[in-house]
Parts: sequence; C-alpha cells; structure tokens
Amino acid sequence: MDQHKLFRTLKALGEADFRKDEQLLVHVLTNVVHNEAFPIKGARIWKLEPALGTYRLIHQLGEIEQIDRNFRIRVLEYPLFLSLQKKGTVVGTETSRYLRRKGITHYSATGVGEKVPWKTYQLYQYVIAINAEYMKQEMTYSLNIIGTALSAALRNRRIESKAKALEADIDKARSPSTPST
Repeated sequence: MDQHKLFRTLKALGEADFRKDEQLLVHVLTNVVHNEAFPIKGARIWKLEPALGTYRLIHQLGEIEQIDRNFRIRVLEYPLFLSLQKKGTVVGTETSRYLRRKGITHYSATGVGEKVPWKTYQLYQYVIAINAEYMKQEMTYSLNIIGTALSAALRNRRIESKAKALEADIDKARSPSTPST
C-alpha cells in the first residue's frame, strides 16, 4: 500500500467523528479496498459473537458476489481465527464451499479491537478479511499496521466515552440538589 495513502487513512481515524465503531471500520475498509496498489476483489468485516462461538458478517464491499446478510463462521471451523491472537494478520485459502462459490479463494484476516476471552483463547472483537487473486507480503504488513491503528482508535473511543460518562456523573454530584418545597 502506498505509505502516503496509508498515513492519510490512519490520520482520518483521529479526525473523523464516527457515532459507532462499525462506521469507523467501514470507513477505513473502504479506503483500503479503493487503493489501486492492491488487487483487492472484496472485503468483509466480521464481529465476534462469543456466546455462539461465531463471527457474524456485518459489512461487505467489493466485486465479489454478496454473501448472505448476517452469515456466520464458526470459530472452530477456521483455525486461522485462533492464530490471529499471536500474528495479527494471517493469509489463507478459503475452505468454505459457500464462500468459494461467492468468489473468495484466497484471503487475509486481520484482528481488530479488544481481545475477548473465549474458551481458552483470546479472540479479536472484529476481523477484517480481504480477498484478492494473490496476497503480497507488503499487504500483510500494511494490514497489520491498519489493524493495530484501528484497535488503538477503538480503545481510545471507549476510554473517551467512559471519561465523558464519569465527568457527567461528577458534574451531577457537584450540582446542588433542588430544594423540596
């Protein structure tokens, strides 16, 4: 990925005001997909559902055939999800017949967000998956950088939200109570 474009994409994380974490992820993913330096065919955002042991599709874009809304992948059927906890970004060959029929043959998966305990593992809250005809090593380095920056941005959003809530509670406690009549 062009380093200047990567820098601009990551800089936007701190400048844009996104109401939801997913909006931030979609914004960055859209910038990555539209980068002409990569032969990207499609991209998806998956969200962990720890109670079900699945990742659920929450957003997709690109040239591939649309995957059914809310499609789920069982964590134990994709060992690459488990290796994300150590590697950050992994590259794999698609094994799901359904996803292969949709045009996904090779992909990269990048963990984003908090690591959530599940069984004996620590799984990322989100996974960004990108598929292309081939995956360059440079691409996985860039995706690792993006994953780390997104994780930091999500953590900062969470901290800011907690700080604002705490400040509101303190302000409420400081204000004199209205006298009863």
